[in-house]
Amino acid sequence: MRTNKSRWALVACLAIALFVIVPATFVGANASGIEAAPGQEVGDHINLEPSASVLSFSVAGDVTGWSINPASSPESNHGSLTINADSAWSVTVTSNNGGHFKQCFSGNNSYGSKILKNPLEISVESASGYTGHTISLDNGGTLVEGSGSYSGTIPFTYEQAVDWTDAPLSYRIELTFETSPT
Repeated sequence: MRTNKSRWALVACLAIALFVIVPATFVGANASGIEAAPGQEVGDHINLEPSASVLSFSVAGDVTGWSINPASSPESNHGSLTINADSAWSVTVTSNNGGHFKQCFSGNNSYGSKILKNPLEISVESASGYTGHTISLDNGGTLVEGSGSYSGTIPFTYEQAVDWTDAPLSYRIELTFETSPT
């Protein structure tokens, strides 16, 4: 049994390396899915029939080597979405592993059995032209939506709470961003 004193001593040694791999999938009428390698920015252009609306979309913000610590939990990191739409649109985010970072073996990219206690959260603050939301990836959901045309970059924040019971291992999660007209 550990004492509080030994837990605080452990904090100096405890760093949990998290690896966020963000393969972006673009879904829309007449469009096929696209996946990106870790660290690769992607984009796609979708023509939506019959109104010939335009919706283009890219994601940046692959997070690798993210060291987090229960003493400074929650930790955050940032990414961005670039949207170009001439009608109403939305972006949803889902994940594998029920929204939790899962132990990962970097040699072969396979998963172990351990997960972080808390799911990853992603948030967008609302601004002129769009409404942002905070979503917990155990459920996924709509991250941001616009009610009309919009062209610009939208920042988002990853936030991960770490518990003292989380093992100091390498972890990974895969996120799927989907955009669609509304």
